[in-house]
Amino acid sequence: MKNYILVLLLSLFSSFVATAQCEATEPSDFYACESDGDGIEIFDLTQKDAAIIGDNPIDDFFVSYHLNDFSAEDNTQILPSLYEIQNPFFQIIFARLNQISTGCFNIVPLKLKVEEPPLINIPNNMFSEDTDNDGIVFFDLHAVETEVLAYLTGGPYLIHYHLTEDDAENGENHIPLEFNDNYEINTMEDGDCQIIYVRVVEFPSMCHSVTSFKIGIFIDPDFDGLTSQLEDLNENGNYDDDDTDDDGIPNYLDNDDDNDLVETSIERMGDGYGFPMTTGFVDTDGDLIENYLDDDDDDGDGVLTKDEDYNNNGSPLDDDTNNNTIPDFVEAEVALSINDAVLDTIKLFPSPVSSDITLQFPEVIAYLNVSIVSIDGKVLTSNIVENKKQTTIDLEYLNAGVYFVSFTYNNRSFVKKIIKE
Repeated sequence: MKNYILVLLLSLFSSFVATAQCEATEPSDFYACESDGDGIEIFDLTQKDAAIIGDNPIDDFFVSYHLNDFSAEDNTQILPSLYEIQNPFFQIIFARLNQISTGCFNIVPLKLKVEEPPLINIPNNMFSEDTDNDGIVFFDLHAVETEVLAYLTGGPYLIHYHLTEDDAENGENHIPLEFNDNYEINTMEDGDCQIIYVRVVEFPSMCHSVTSFKIGIFIDPDFDGLTSQLEDLNENGNYDDDDTDDDGIPNYLDNDDDNDLVETSIERMGDGYGFPMTTGFVDTDGDLIENYLDDDDDDGDGVLTKDEDYNNNGSPLDDDTNNNTIPDFVEAEVALSINDAVLDTIKLFPSPVSSDITLQFPEVIAYLNVSIVSIDGKVLTSNIVENKKQTTIDLEYLNAGVYFVSFTYNNRSFVKKIIKE
């Protein structure tokens, strides 16, 4: 009897040890990427074998997969290695870890998930200016990432850049960029473009999407701050037929496009009238022609810009007759004050102005048009003054800055500068 009990205990102990050795590792979720929108995909279940076997000796264990926990217990309804899920987008099956030497087993669930590829955006094309014309341009490809990922809420995401669509789809040969690295181009010519492919991988599903954008360069052969593309005024792709001043030099090679003795780079920056460009459109006489293309008269005073080079040194930039820091070629006041005593003696006060400004005339004015003009030449308001020697204009609505007061009297114009606090 004692021997029987001993044998029984040894048998139970051996069974406990064998069972304890059948310890399956519960695998992470198994993902497939959606291909046609139905949520049904094929999973290669053998890809999870190693994870489930874990540290167990691989030569003594194997894994089978079952439709439910009951069939896993009974070792029935064994699923094929290439298994197409029955439920769209999500299904739980059961993996059975089997030990060959002892016959013990352990069961763990396995979640099968079908995930949509990340819905990424197509970024805007990226163009850079080769303003020093050395043929070398750097692109910060990372700058498109915010746009590409704009409406995504999952992640995290891994982004790589590729030179071919095949490489992007296969995740191969990405452009080696660190986070702060720029992509260097030194083989492109003016107007050329190159396609960059963006591969976005979403974790943990590892599903990916690919989009693309173009990078291109434009050069500035005349160093006037405008690339060749911007000097293609008729936008026909031919830079050689844009010659504003008809001097035989196309604008993209001419550093003075309107031949008014003021270089295009200066007129584009707004330096010609003493203030930086704030709107991107410098038109001091309000004729809707930018100063660098206005070959007649930048300030509308009836005198050509090049004729306001009073000291005849080849540039009107340093001609400031009234010493107010504004060159005469963008100040109508100078030319007209010589010819019209009434306009010359108009007084404006106070300056700087905070709310109302007062205009005082040397005599009763029968009819005078007064306009408030922004620094970029836009008429903000116009007033008619009739039979008055003094009038007040409300300027409280204006933002702080520099403005011009334009007077029209007897078909002549006159401009004074004011500062709004």
